Amino acid sequence: MPAGLIIKNKDTVKVGYDYADIEWWTSYNATSRVIYCETSKNCSLDFSNTTTDSTFNLFLYGYKYTTNELHTPANSEGVKYRKITITELQENTTYSYRCVSHASPPTISRTHTFTTLALANDGDDEEELKEKEEKEGEVKGEEDKKDEEKNDEEKEDESEVKAFGGFGIWMWLVAIAIIGITAYSFSSIAKRKKKE
Repeated sequence: MPAGLIIKNKDTVKVGYDYADIEWWTSYNATSRVIYCETSKNCSLDFSNTTTDSTFNLFLYGYKYTTNELHTPANSEGVKYRKITITELQENTTYSYRCVSHASPPTISRTHTFTTLALANDGDDEEELKEKEEKEGEVKGEEDKKDEEKNDEEKEDESEVKAFGGFGIWMWLVAIAIIGITAYSFSSIAKRKKKE
């Protein structure tokens, strides 16, 4: 049995006025989507919340929005690396997000944040805006990356949250089964030796 799915190397690659590119890796082929909301809305992970979004009919797990699920089904279309673009964001707004991938069951990353860029002055022309957006978006992405690396160092042991029990429970169940089989085998041997 393979180890549980792990989400790693989460990164806000680029941030614009109304979009953000998020990339991450998984330990094996899996699906890809991002759940997110404005940080000011105090969204929090809630596995019991079975609310789905009206566009994609996917669980929101306590968040307000989700991207469409890509690379599905995981067994034939899943990927290890992905870059997802979140669109239709508000300018100059901080968002909280979590990466969601699954082969079965779903694995959900810790919370990360990014802030979209503020719109420029009315006097700026379109080309200057695009250059400014590229430059600021890359800088903002790097700042977010440094903040997340610091956060990752502080919480290294909490690399991902697994829905519905995840691998940890299965590992314990297998260990308990092995202990039970071993104990039964030893008691059977002891009984046979006693009869002899």
